Amino acid sequence: HCSMSTAPRSPASQQSGLASSPTPGEDDNLLDAVLARMAESGKSQETVGRVCLVGRLAEGSGAVAFKEWTAAAVNEAQRAGELTGLLMILPAAWILTVEGPLPAITALLRAIAQGDAMFNAIKVIASTEDVSRRYFQAWGAKQLSVQRNNFAEVDASGLPALIADTSIGMLKLGPVVGRMGNSDLARLDNWSDHSAESMPSNERVAQLVDLDEVPDLSAFLSIYDAPVDIVMQSDRVWPPEGPMVY
Repeated sequence: HCSMSTAPRSPASQQSGLASSPTPGEDDNLLDAVLARMAESGKSQETVGRVCLVGRLAEGSGAVAFKEWTAAAVNEAQRAGELTGLLMILPAAWILTVEGPLPAITALLRAIAQGDAMFNAIKVIASTEDVSRRYFQAWGAKQLSVQRNNFAEVDASGLPALIADTSIGMLKLGPVVGRMGNSDLARLDNWSDHSAESMPSNERVAQLVDLDEVPDLSAFLSIYDAPVDIVMQSDRVWPPEGPMVY
């Protein structure tokens, strides 16, 4: 059996413990142990989420204008917290992965949904509300072509693998693009040198946009952005809805 001291500490020592996330010791409480474990694993005390979108621009919407519009939307959303990630604009579609605090991600998704005149389609292929760490150090965007000739017919059983390969392929680009400077993003032009087997391709991204099984952004937000409505069990059984008949 193990024991843990729960003796209260002074406010000053509590503030110190929260700030420095100390190594747990025999006099530390449960909160100190949790904070120390988070610090050891490199996980932030702020909940970080991740979303991956694919889409297609509407006729008349240019890649340069889309890149500038997205940069402005990211800057606006970052009022709620730092966003990092990558937008790749391919010839027939685009793919975007964004990481950050959930309020900031929600603000960006709302902005993208409201800019629907710019898009022919927007689909959500992956969403995680609590990730252990970020893969991207900053925000960046790049227009390029990734011709891999890897289109393949996909049925319901093969869709999860296609989604996983595509979303994980984006995460693998995080270390490649680093701080998202011009020279960092230029490495994506040589994708066959470092990501030949995992780089999201023109064919696969466009294929995901066209699949009816992949939810669009509006349907996703109807759940993701819906207010939480908690109903207690006692509210369901009392008071009764009408007179009871004996």
